[in-house]
Order: sequence, then C-alpha cells, then structure tokens
Amino acid sequence: MSADVLLHEQRGPVLVVTLNRPAVRNAISGEMMRGIADSVERAEQDDTIRVVILAGAGEKAFCA
Repeated sequence: MSADVLLHEQRGPVLVVTLNRPAVRNAISGEMMRGIADSVERAEQDDTIRVVILAGAGEKAFCA
C-alpha cells in the first residue's frame, strides 16, 4: 500500500487514521479499504488503543 494513502497517528489511547486522497475527495479504493481493515486489526490487537478516529484530508469532503 502506498504510504501516503492512509496516515496514522497515535495520540495516547487514540489512533487517528486519515484518508489521504483529497484530490479525489478521499474516494475509497481497494488499496485504501485493505489499509483501513489493517488499521482496525492493529487497534484490536493493541491494548493501548481504545478509540479509532477515521478522518478525511482536505476541505471539500470527508469521503466520496
């Protein structure tokens, strides 16, 4: 997966996953969907993560 398609930032018990395709209004591709699933699995396996926030990059749309 392209490193730029999803951004991850852990802030204490919060994992922020940002859809990072603002040029196409963060439309979810197959690659991005697999990455989201991997992120959820990561959170399920890590006892320090309590919350996952799914965010969208850019200002036009969260996700198309």
